[in-house]
Amino acid sequence: MINEKLVPHLSKGKRGPKCKFGLWRIIQAILYKLKSGSQWRELPLREFFGRFSISWNTVYYYFQKWSKDGSWYRLWTAFLKTFFLFFIVLFLTLFLFDYFDKDIEENIVLLIKKNILGSIIIALLVTIVQIVGLKKFSKEESTEDE
Repeated sequence: MINEKLVPHLSKGKRGPKCKFGLWRIIQAILYKLKSGSQWRELPLREFFGRFSISWNTVYYYFQKWSKDGSWYRLWTAFLKTFFLFFIVLFLTLFLFDYFDKDIEENIVLLIKKNILGSIIIALLVTIVQIVGLKKFSKEESTEDE
């Protein structure tokens, strides 16, 4: 799952030797650190890397590298694009369809008539555009200052 969904959005080195262990292991270690709140030095590296001898500095290096080059941001926007429609459908089925006591077809017609469905979709689209736009705006603003 990590190799298929997360690794393609993260930057990889173009020159030099390839990583002996999978980048998915580094991602696991980073996620463990973020979830547990432990210090970088206290990561259980044998649990993640097994026979490979690796330092906590390597995990920290990749975290810093991906933070600075925008890899985490690319990963987040890809996540939003992928699961955007899923969240809309989930929201509609769990909340709105239970709210109205009719069958699904009547609910969809009612939502379209009341423009609730359109409002939800537009609100989510505006949120995504603002997130992406703010990131682009901050890059343009920093280059103008120089």
